[in-house]
Amino acid sequence: MKQDRRVRYTKRALKESLMELLHEKAIEKITVKELCERADVNRSTFYVYYGSPKELLDSIIDEMYAELEAKPRDFESLHEFLKGVCESLMAYRELMLVMLGSSDLIGMLFRLVGIWEEQYRAAMREAGLEGERCELVYNYISAGTCFAIGTWVTGGGMGLTADEMADELERLILRGIGSYFTEN
Repeated sequence: MKQDRRVRYTKRALKESLMELLHEKAIEKITVKELCERADVNRSTFYVYYGSPKELLDSIIDEMYAELEAKPRDFESLHEFLKGVCESLMAYRELMLVMLGSSDLIGMLFRLVGIWEEQYRAAMREAGLEGERCELVYNYISAGTCFAIGTWVTGGGMGLTADEMADELERLILRGIGSYFTEN
């Protein structure tokens, strides 16, 4: 167990050091040497766990997806599902901030869409949508939800809690953008 604790400590130190360095420069510019110096870890120890700084970054991103994929996807409670996604992504806010401006952030957001694709499509079929119409609605809702959450997270929550953001997203999904405009 002592070794497990050391392994966790070493990996955490490497991840934290990588996140610090990503605030300073792009992943392609980060060397194993500077990463190890900042984390106070030997290069040989780094290579036991990772092949490159990019591989370490990918492992952090994969952890985020694994957490999101483990979330219950009960569409009887769309609000709780959306709240859970918001809370999970806010926990990875620093990662998303360092990815901001990178084409990788767009890829991350589209990968998020795929996490709940099957559940969204099933819910739409139950609502009577089929074929091209189902595809259109799916693309609109999933991409819009994903980018709205991404903007919320990278904007520091925009003054909304995860619960309030889930309310807004649920409103958009179930009632559309028209629910935000008043009739004159």
